[in-house]
Amino acid sequence: MLVTSYRPRGVPDDQWNAVRDIVIEVGKVYQHARPEKPVRGYMRPIVGLTLFCWLQGYDLNLETVFDSGLVEYFANEKSSGTKASKSSTHVTLRDVGRVVNSNWDGHRAYSTPPASKTTKPYTEKQLSRIYDWSISGNTATQTRERSLIWSLGLGAGLTAAEMCQVTWADVFVDDAGVIVHVAGRVIPVLDLYADPLREKHEISDAFVLRPRVSSRRPDDVVTRTLTRCEDYKLRPSVRQMRVTWIVVRLQAGVPDALLCSAAGLQSLKKYEVYRPKLEGDAVLRARSLSREKTEFKELRAV
Repeated sequence: MLVTSYRPRGVPDDQWNAVRDIVIEVGKVYQHARPEKPVRGYMRPIVGLTLFCWLQGYDLNLETVFDSGLVEYFANEKSSGTKASKSSTHVTLRDVGRVVNSNWDGHRAYSTPPASKTTKPYTEKQLSRIYDWSISGNTATQTRERSLIWSLGLGAGLTAAEMCQVTWADVFVDDAGVIVHVAGRVIPVLDLYADPLREKHEISDAFVLRPRVSSRRPDDVVTRTLTRCEDYKLRPSVRQMRVTWIVVRLQAGVPDALLCSAAGLQSLKKYEVYRPKLEGDAVLRARSLSREKTEFKELRAV
């Protein structure tokens, strides 16, 4: 069985699309090093560990996902199955880590998951340069693609894999603004970046980005547009756009539950350093909340 044809059972499409590239990359390297091992025997543990990292907001690179401490934590605390299957997962992931991570530390006791280096949000100066990039393509089509990536990245915080799957049927415009539906999530788009998504489109099920490209892999849809920016020293990063969107929403006071739901995260732990400090009288000013009767009302994230 070829690693490139592997597709795990029971993993939703949106989650598989988010981790597929690194999973296949790791699988190919490991298959070359251990050709005698059955593909399914090691691909499932690789998928499990990578999905765990993605759901927790870790950067998806070899050094982070296959950090020895993180492998120990996942294998001992987060992997499922019988004692025997968990032990097998543990042994497999250790061996994969030794093969794919040149900085593998070896077996060690675990305590808590190691902190990965969180991508920093863009500065105001960098955001200005990215805007210039978004409106300065060599052709009308290139400019349109750039502006849509700018909108989906900084306005909705989508990953590259998610951007590839968005159709115009997933974009809703009303008097309150623009909303994008992605993988069961409802994402209000920041008004500052919403204009490219307000346009009318005759074919509702057409893909927003590169609709004529049959392959929906990020390399063929998003990366191709991002890498064609020879005149700009700052090449936009979808990962950094997403981090910027999360931090902007966090600092605007959007409740954690709403932000995690929109971003597809389980926790904002990696972004605690960006959480705004409450003013001294913030709690007193919120006293009225304790007197309100509990009602079930429709919530709108703004």
